[in-house]
Amino acid sequence: MDALRALLCPSVIKIRTSSASRLVQRHFNSMASHGEDVGEFFRYTTGRWLWDEKQQLLERYREFNIQELQATVARTLGSHNCVSMSKIGEGNFNKVFRLVMDDGAVAIARIPHPDAGPPRYTTMSEVVTMEFARSMLKIPVPKVLAWSSSSDNSVGAEYIIMEEAKGTQLSQTWDEMKLHDRKQKLLSVTFGHYGSLYFSKDAFPGCQPADISGDVAQGIEDEVRKHFVIGPTTRREFWEKERALMDLDRGLWKSASGYVESIAHREIAWISQYARRDSIISGYPRGKGSQKSPQDHIALLEKYLSVVSRLLPDDSDSGILTSTMSVWIAPLLLQAITPRLIDYHGEIQLRLPEDFKTLPEEERDRVRDQVQRSIQVYLYEDRTARVNPLLDRAIRKPHGKTLAQLVSFAGNSWDDHIVPLRDTLIDVERDWPRIFETGECLYHFSPEERSEHSEESKGYSAAQAFWEMLQSRVQSDGWTTVEDFDDAVEYFSQLREAGLASLEGEERDEFEASTRFVEARRAERGSSVCDISQKQGSQPI
Repeated sequence: MDALRALLCPSVIKIRTSSASRLVQRHFNSMASHGEDVGEFFRYTTGRWLWDEKQQLLERYREFNIQELQATVARTLGSHNCVSMSKIGEGNFNKVFRLVMDDGAVAIARIPHPDAGPPRYTTMSEVVTMEFARSMLKIPVPKVLAWSSSSDNSVGAEYIIMEEAKGTQLSQTWDEMKLHDRKQKLLSVTFGHYGSLYFSKDAFPGCQPADISGDVAQGIEDEVRKHFVIGPTTRREFWEKERALMDLDRGLWKSASGYVESIAHREIAWISQYARRDSIISGYPRGKGSQKSPQDHIALLEKYLSVVSRLLPDDSDSGILTSTMSVWIAPLLLQAITPRLIDYHGEIQLRLPEDFKTLPEEERDRVRDQVQRSIQVYLYEDRTARVNPLLDRAIRKPHGKTLAQLVSFAGNSWDDHIVPLRDTLIDVERDWPRIFETGECLYHFSPEERSEHSEESKGYSAAQAFWEMLQSRVQSDGWTTVEDFDDAVEYFSQLREAGLASLEGEERDEFEASTRFVEARRAERGSSVCDISQKQGSQPI
């Protein structure tokens, strides 16, 4: 394992980094009215994947009737016809189009990808949540002009037609409000149950009227109860892979404990039926041992179930709308996680040490990064305390952040990694006397288990450092921009050569299997070069 950790060390192979903005957004200019390739309207074109690309693209490929969408938008706006349609953006879960009419009217249409969530319910709940935020909370999100939560229509796909607002993606329409103002609006209302929002007129079995309380105008509670219901969640975690076909508890939940326990029951059910020890995950080795053992994952989730409800404070049964995009209502305490952009779990250090200039270069880089991250966390928490005291109280609940992380890690230990879940459970056992004045923790990690965990953590930390180094170029699922794709293939080619030359035994076998995609990419590139050469060679002199 030491050889593998050394191989993944950022200093082994240098890679040029590109601007983060290139990773996040690419501008599209595909004009259907001018005869461009309308197939780009159906395909995902923002980036590529180094591995599993065929499946990734399939999950984001959606055909629809372009002419019917244009006609639907024209009717919605009261225009005669559409003169221009362009794809102005796309994310993992939808494509966004800008349509201009003959009279100058403009609308935005969004078509969900197949992987967006459960058909019908995802679009339905997203529309409802936007309307709730706009009409009840007075948050400036685009007004929905027309929508369909069924693909059995003339367009041939679910869609949302909205008025045009600043920006191209829905998240960019928040420009009129600062981050803390938005959070304050969302936190101003609490719900009595957890799940996703739907219109009362579309209620189905499992839904209940939405009861709210908080800083709202007189009569709003009655309006909400009349027009909105809470029902099963549309969160993708409950529908991914084979989970979509499984009989799972998806809410609504009447208590925070019901929700946090359902996460573990969901994962135990899926791991028991579908997780396989011999599964190969491309990109980088996941390590041997407990990560590949379904039984070890289930054992940890059972430990989680034994304590998670006890960790919830007595006043945890109030839900908040997490955002207008995630379209679900969650326990407030579980939002007590610092945003990923500034998340940091190390020692807080706000100033450079006096001997900073005398430190070795690598140590100076480490200390400088530590200070920068510490300042970001400090400023975020200080601002939150002053502007959003309700969220600040949730963050500062005794062990509130530990609980939020525990729930988060329990939901993806197999698809991500087992180490963070076990690490947090070990912390809970260690801190149990400070959490509860009496009694002992309901589970126990032996010295041998702690030692094995420590060894696995080293490999996990090396992998994390590896992906942090590549974060401006390649994401951990293999995604990269089209422009960076060839450079990324070359980088992993060098990594594969170095690994196969230095690793031995099982580590080498696993490394070879997880980086085998490189050979396919090399073959593709060689074939492309050959085709170009042949075409050039056939040209008359």
